[in-house]
Amino acid sequence: DVQDKVVSVSLGLALDGTGFQIIPHYDKDSERISTSYLIRVGEQFPSFDPDRYIEDKPQVVSVPMKGRLSYRKARWFDRDRMALLDMIELIENAKHDPEVDGIAFNLSGLESSRELLWEVREKLKEFKASGKQVYMYVDRAGMFTYYFASVADKVWIDPAGTLVLPGMVAGRTFWKGFLEKIGLGSEEFRYFTYKSAFEMLSRRDMSEPDREQRLAMIADLYDEWRGGIVEARGISADTLDAIVDSVIALNADDALAAGLVDTVASWSDVRELVEAWNGTKPELRSRRDVAAYSFADPAWGEPPKVAVVYAIGDCDLDTGIRGRYTSRTLNKLAKRKDVRAVILRADSPGGDALPSDLVAREMKALAEKKPMIVSQGSVAASGGYWISMYGSRIFTSPLTLTGSIGVIGGFVWNENFSEKTGFTYDRVQIGRHADLGEGVTLPLIGVAIPDRPFTDEERHGAERLIRGWYDDFTAKVADGRLLTQSYVDSIGQGRIWSGPRALELGLVDEIGGLDNAIVHARTASGLPAHGRRVEVIEFPPRSWVNPEDFGQSGGALGLAAAWLGLRAEPDMKIADDYELRYYRRISQNPGEPLFMVHPADLPAEE
Repeated sequence: DVQDKVVSVSLGLALDGTGFQIIPHYDKDSERISTSYLIRVGEQFPSFDPDRYIEDKPQVVSVPMKGRLSYRKARWFDRDRMALLDMIELIENAKHDPEVDGIAFNLSGLESSRELLWEVREKLKEFKASGKQVYMYVDRAGMFTYYFASVADKVWIDPAGTLVLPGMVAGRTFWKGFLEKIGLGSEEFRYFTYKSAFEMLSRRDMSEPDREQRLAMIADLYDEWRGGIVEARGISADTLDAIVDSVIALNADDALAAGLVDTVASWSDVRELVEAWNGTKPELRSRRDVAAYSFADPAWGEPPKVAVVYAIGDCDLDTGIRGRYTSRTLNKLAKRKDVRAVILRADSPGGDALPSDLVAREMKALAEKKPMIVSQGSVAASGGYWISMYGSRIFTSPLTLTGSIGVIGGFVWNENFSEKTGFTYDRVQIGRHADLGEGVTLPLIGVAIPDRPFTDEERHGAERLIRGWYDDFTAKVADGRLLTQSYVDSIGQGRIWSGPRALELGLVDEIGGLDNAIVHARTASGLPAHGRRVEVIEFPPRSWVNPEDFGQSGGALGLAAAWLGLRAEPDMKIADDYELRYYRRISQNPGEPLFMVHPADLPAEE
């Protein structure tokens, strides 16, 4: 027998977290034979949002940028930071929200590294390509803040505003003369041409290799800066060079005359300006009112996940990249079936080889089970490249500094410090080298000053160690990047490279930001690039509050933070003062001598 056809009609209501449906079933004679009732608990996309309605007026999202653009922010009360992923999500949602016609950014008080600005700028180029408008307001803007602003369809400057466009410089402070005056000797254990981190303590000026690599570094950064502005503003490269070389700062009228901005006005004039440019006065919307990008996802169950693991700051076991924590996290993520791919965000100038290798080993093991992708930030050099080299795909940016494959060491000792200060040291010992690194310990700060330099025998031992570590480093890079070790050595030697140069040399795979890495993680794990909901989870998880806010507060909040042991997360912006950061790291532990032999930092980001 042929079963009679049954016709079902579904009528239901889907809200954000619940849904109800009535499904009557009819036979071929239109007689109802049964009724099904369905109650749903849990999110479904898309769903009806009673707060959304279509406005006749154009909608422009107002985005204040006061504060620090960073990798993460606390979940509550953290008004001083803006998270990169949150900003990317905002722009993506605004692009797909049919009510949104444009975004207006107020850049007053913005703090950010140049690379994070590049990532958001690239996302705004996608937003513009969708046919929507970008507006930027500046009051005081430096080189890269203006570079960021230039992507907008319209840029305006405050009547009392200034653009400071002096060019780019890369320098450092040298301590050798000071060390001599206080009676400290210094020696650099340098066996690789461009590994120059210890020069600040062993020289009075730059070596020629360091001068060469620094000049090439800022030339690449300047080319990207100039090229981006020329493309966005339609100004010739010669004109822009002339502006940089003629004046340090431009007032509002100068900036307008030079074609760097479109008009002069206050931020409060934003609605009138958009009306003048587009013909209709817009309604300003808060970024919190931008509708989430919704799509129909027919899949059952929890959405698949992509993990983003942040390795930010110096390569250290318990601070910075937190080698112990990060390696354990990668090990756990390798075993999680719901995590389809992992992205390591590497933004580190280097440091200790041990935490770098702990992370790299777990990355290599994870890459055998699922996509292990690297997204480089402002700096991913020395130890920062060590934690990049095993990525199945490495993304970098035009403003990233990477490479610096090399190892360096150095030593500071008591040459005649005792004669100058009166502090003396004496000892008993067993073993010829037991006193190496021992000496006067300064009161209050607890820094130990070794009492003597290396002997020739000890110096040869240090060289053997450093060359052995370098051989291990280059062998691992060759293994991770499918290159020959001799080739890695030829582009290594401690040399710093910009992102595009690193791409040419085979040290990275693609120019792109964290957003590009997430899209690649989806496709590499067998998910569609779009159309399937994927949850991005972050490690370390976001804190509920920003401990910095508590620590800077007086009274009960500060005392509570101290009592609870709240510690601020690692600073997401690589410090500009490279020399001081470097000196602190090799002398910060009480009783520890001023001695360091490990993959070292690269120059500061300017």
